[in-house]
Amino acid sequence: MDIDEHLRLWDHATVKILDVRQVMLDPHEKRSAYRLPASFFLLVTRGRAYAAVDGVLQMFAPFKVVHGGKGTQLEIVQTLEALEYYLICYKATMPLSCKSELLQALEQHRPFHAPFAMEPRSPLALLDIVQNMQGLVGQEGQWEKLRIKSLFYQFLLEVYGQLRDDHNRVTTTDPVTQAMTYMKTHFAQPITVEFLADMFGLSPGYMARRFKSRTGTSVIEYVIQIRIQQAKAWLSQTDASLQEISSRIGYEDVYYFSRLFKKRTGLSPIEFKMSQRQHNPSARSESSIVPLSAHWYIDDVNNENHYHYLVKRKDPSSMYKMKRSSLPLTGLLSLLLFLSACSGGASLNAQPVSSQNASSAEAQTKSAEQAVAQTKTVSTIFGDVVIPAKANRIVTNNLLSSILAVGVTPVGALKPYIDNPFISQDVAGVESIGEEWTVSLEKVVALSPDLIIIDTNDKSEYEKYAKIAPTVAVPFGTFKNDHEEVRYYGKLLGREAEAEAWLAEYDRRAEAAKKKVEGLFPAGETFALMRWESDFRILGNRWGRGGQAIYDILQLNPPPIVKQELWGDTQQLSISEEVLDKYAGDHIFIVSGKDNRQFESNPMWKQLKAVKEGKVYWFESERYSYWDPITTIAQAEEIADMLVAKYRK
Repeated sequence: MDIDEHLRLWDHATVKILDVRQVMLDPHEKRSAYRLPASFFLLVTRGRAYAAVDGVLQMFAPFKVVHGGKGTQLEIVQTLEALEYYLICYKATMPLSCKSELLQALEQHRPFHAPFAMEPRSPLALLDIVQNMQGLVGQEGQWEKLRIKSLFYQFLLEVYGQLRDDHNRVTTTDPVTQAMTYMKTHFAQPITVEFLADMFGLSPGYMARRFKSRTGTSVIEYVIQIRIQQAKAWLSQTDASLQEISSRIGYEDVYYFSRLFKKRTGLSPIEFKMSQRQHNPSARSESSIVPLSAHWYIDDVNNENHYHYLVKRKDPSSMYKMKRSSLPLTGLLSLLLFLSACSGGASLNAQPVSSQNASSAEAQTKSAEQAVAQTKTVSTIFGDVVIPAKANRIVTNNLLSSILAVGVTPVGALKPYIDNPFISQDVAGVESIGEEWTVSLEKVVALSPDLIIIDTNDKSEYEKYAKIAPTVAVPFGTFKNDHEEVRYYGKLLGREAEAEAWLAEYDRRAEAAKKKVEGLFPAGETFALMRWESDFRILGNRWGRGGQAIYDILQLNPPPIVKQELWGDTQQLSISEEVLDKYAGDHIFIVSGKDNRQFESNPMWKQLKAVKEGKVYWFESERYSYWDPITTIAQAEEIADMLVAKYRK
């Protein structure tokens, strides 16, 4: 396909939109072959089905775009789950007065009839365009006619823009990247987790966890930051009124917007505008679409584990330093003022010091030294933090299990982690500080923590906790294995001996679990770990879902191609059904929701050797999505017992 020639011909064409309709089919429903009456674009929004386009069998899945010309035969052969798609029918013609050279190019390239399929990088943007078009179909006003045509050209530019950039190479982008792209261009519209989840056919809880694991923040927080950054740009660059700016970023209540702006920036909108002009009258905002540099995320489809945030690995010892340093400057000033007060308000002139006063000063100095001895300094991604040498009241978000492993029971944690089914320790005294994305800072304050340990690389989130108590941020990816992680928390909390004792028991349990499965299978048999949401994904030996338990502890062999492609930073790979047999092992562990097992009816799945021989083991995704040292060893034991029960006679 010559993209430039296609675009040139589209530029000269006259276009008429004939129809925009939404088609919905029930699971297992077929639709007989029919010929389309006009050229068309088809956008799949939900579900999966086998479809034949002019006799060529292909998979329809979100958010596939298909194009074809008038007379194309479309047949829905088999719907694997409820299918929804939009169909745009259009007619494009070249003016009779156009040059013969253009007519020759039209005959050669046929852009209005050329069949192609693609997976767009920004499907939600396309969906928004199509839904707006559908709302205008059948209206006779000139404004409506011009509007629907302009929307069609937007759709066209999105599609051909990617075709040009990718040279017609199909790419798949994960839902979080697609959602972020949509939010940056539709930030003024109501956006919720439920809305985004519905677009991708995911549960709201899963969408929320996946979004935060990638960005370090929630969907709502991400939208707010985009809006505030855009407001700052307009305040700096224009003379638009506060009401205009507030409305343009999605807040009809200008007073609410002003309060929110001040809470986020420390200045009211007017104060911010004046400060920009005073310091640099020609200042311009760095971007109207907000780079969100504070949120350091890795832009790839592999990182979706919702318990941690991916950062570059580093030597954990560089994060932790024990120092018997002097008190911070504020503490020294307080001490000096206190000593001064003890002198009874003496004048600044030098006076003889009595033995009583000397003893008092000596006592205060000793007290200060003891205070220093009761603290230590920890180096974190947000700088050095002075924490208690022996913390008594610890609050954490999702690091509960790692802290329990060294013999310390926090006073507060997120409820999903308190409910971790693999925790055997008594957590009755651990109070909930909220759900995954609804943390109650008021509850954290009420627990009076002397130390907070959180898994984040989001500075704004860190600062909220740091205002309550000394806070240590330990982002996902800091540790290479469970031993490194447990030793870090042992040193952090002054529980080195407890950490080593726990790891010794961990090693004993790991060896016992490994011995259980030894000899169960012929040498060389392989085990694949897969995940099913709306497509098949192959998983590696990290990022949970049983990967560490299967490959690192039980030391079951992965298929060679899996080890080659997924042992490293890339830990998850979306694969098409056509290559399932290439990645599937002699045995398959598959993770999915208990109400999401449509893969079992997939024809390609049924043909796999492991499926035919009954060597498939299903894990419920909610149970197997935890990832921490306690969970890893417990999963290894559970998997070993499952295999022994099936194969040992």
